Amino acid sequence: MLTIKQRKISKEELLKLQNLEPKFWDKFERFILLLIVSIFVLLMPFLWYDKRYPVPPTTEIIILIPLLIAAILLALYLHRWITKIEGPSYSVSPNMKVEEWHIQAERVIQREDIEDFGPGYYFQVLHEGKKQWLFLWGQYFYDYNEVYDFPNADFTLTRRADNKSVLSIKVHGEALAIEKSLPPFPKKAWRTGKTEEDGDILDEIPDWSTW
Repeated sequence: MLTIKQRKISKEELLKLQNLEPKFWDKFERFILLLIVSIFVLLMPFLWYDKRYPVPPTTEIIILIPLLIAAILLALYLHRWITKIEGPSYSVSPNMKVEEWHIQAERVIQREDIEDFGPGYYFQVLHEGKKQWLFLWGQYFYDYNEVYDFPNADFTLTRRADNKSVLSIKVHGEALAIEKSLPPFPKKAWRTGKTEEDGDILDEIPDWSTW
């Protein structure tokens, strides 16, 4: 059975997310590194030109000022871009909502990892009156597979309601034997975004062997 309910984030969960949030000096250190790289990249063509066609010192200053401004803007852009693609945002508030996914599974089939993205599991559950497969996949399983009897026949997975990132897993039942292990997703299907994603609910397990 699969049941999903929403609630307000607990104090313990809020503190956990706040501890994960990057500190000011971590952000500043990354920005300075990106600024140095940006200056170097923008400065290289100028140095190459100056070596062949010497530029007067007064002209150099006029050129270097806008170059520095351009480097700052480039570093800011790269900093925001890297932050965006790194993963879920850890910005939190006491009013944040979380979802509790209570999963009681009858069967489990494993999907082998493709490129260190974490274990993937298809749990057979009763959902909306019919048997379906819940696909869970992610590096968050690394924290639980060796600590708990997992995969488990009865467990609760807590996620942020906004970006669905996993906060915790609590097991309530017995270990559930993996029925079989499927090969990793074909790289072509995975890279084009056609494979299952963490949290998908499926009527059948797709066959990717033909890709």
